[in-house]
Amino acid sequence: MKLKKTFLTIVIVAIALTLQSGCQEKTKTAPEQQKVELKTTAKTAPIAKPVKAPKVQVENPVVDFGVMGPNKRKTGKYNFKNVGQGILKITKIRSTCGCTVPDPVKKEYAPGESGTIAITYRSSTRKGVESKHLYIESNDPENPKFELTVKANIKLSIEATPIRLGLSTRQKAIVPPITIKSKDGKPFAIRSFSCTKGVISAKFDSTVSALEFVLEPIVDYEKLKDNLRGVIKIAVTHPFTKEVSIPYVTKAEFEVTRPRIIIQNAEPGQTIKKDLWITSNYQQMAEVETITIEKGHIEIASKENNGNDLKIVIDITVPPKKGKSRYFSDTVDIKLKTGQKFKVRCNGFYKRDIEL
Repeated sequence: MKLKKTFLTIVIVAIALTLQSGCQEKTKTAPEQQKVELKTTAKTAPIAKPVKAPKVQVENPVVDFGVMGPNKRKTGKYNFKNVGQGILKITKIRSTCGCTVPDPVKKEYAPGESGTIAITYRSSTRKGVESKHLYIESNDPENPKFELTVKANIKLSIEATPIRLGLSTRQKAIVPPITIKSKDGKPFAIRSFSCTKGVISAKFDSTVSALEFVLEPIVDYEKLKDNLRGVIKIAVTHPFTKEVSIPYVTKAEFEVTRPRIIIQNAEPGQTIKKDLWITSNYQQMAEVETITIEKGHIEIASKENNGNDLKIVIDITVPPKKGKSRYFSDTVDIKLKTGQKFKVRCNGFYKRDIEL
């Protein structure tokens, strides 16, 4: 009996030790397994690579030509460098001023590579400080349109007054004389006198040289009615100034206060009422000779004079929508008994939620 009890005791202890060993083994391997899984995840996760982008840097973004005469040419240049890490690709050098810019021979620049943009600048014929702009269009993500500036201070050797001529369509209106004077004491002669569509002319003797000339403008009023704005150009023999220019502006006999009508969120079949006013600048009554509607979406509701001004009320009927178009239009052509013509455009946009 003692031997059996001893044997059973040994067996029970052995089983207990085995179970304890198994539990400890599981406890030890669980965190180790987690470590292996974490290491595996860390190895397989993608790593984002930094994008290598180009960057334009201009050494001299402002070219100042200083004092210049009118209608003169000068050349200049802008030095630039690609200070980024990607290839710089220049698509265009855009000029919005009186500059000539040749297309760049080289359009791609490696990181650290430099280049030059050459320009030819022509000054205006008006005195004063002039500032114009150009743009480098490239794949620089931070500055795809890098702005460049051209500056000049235009000084005239010959000055014309008035600097702008104000005219009237009335033949009895007073037209001020034009005075052309040397500013540096050098005599000159007048070579030619020209104007937009021949509206204004003047008599002069091209064989006479002097320090100052006074010209009496001769206005063709029939041409003026069709050319209310323009420019007078006077060519001279002065060594530093070859031409002076004077813009002219004219107040029309009548003006329409609403030359364009815009309608938003229109619905087919809807009727919209609008007022048009034709006003007189010379105390003359506005009288209609004919009114023509281009597409028939507009009807004249009424016409009445308020003093010399004319009020025209129109009804705009929104037409049916065609296909996927969101837009409709019509035009009112008005001709007065005095010969003036006006074109009033109506542009409308349908509501987006309208079914086809």
